[in-house]
Amino acid sequence: MIFNKLPLAVLKYNFNKKNCNIQKYTIKIKKVKKKKKLDVSKVDCPMTFVKTKIFLESTSDKEDRVIIIKGVQNFVSLKDTLIDQNYKIKTKCVKKNYYEILVTAES
Repeated sequence: MIFNKLPLAVLKYNFNKKNCNIQKYTIKIKKVKKKKKLDVSKVDCPMTFVKTKIFLESTSDKEDRVIIIKGVQNFVSLKDTLIDQNYKIKTKCVKKNYYEILVTAES
């Protein structure tokens, strides 16, 4: 990744005829969280549950996981199940009839 190679501080030189000014600028690099994705938009219940369970068990709790699902009924039932199992989730509608469930990482 290119961000790992950036310096933490950059020196800027301003040359005038009378003096030379050196200014120091710091760069704040935000650490980007890794995300794993699972697309279950092409399958229906109960395979959405089976694939989601395998996906959540096989990935680390230390990274965010995204589940893409199609259909209101599939979305609501999967969302309710994840909440019942004490997962911290955020949801959004990506486009008509397609939803995204973000299972947030444990801090």
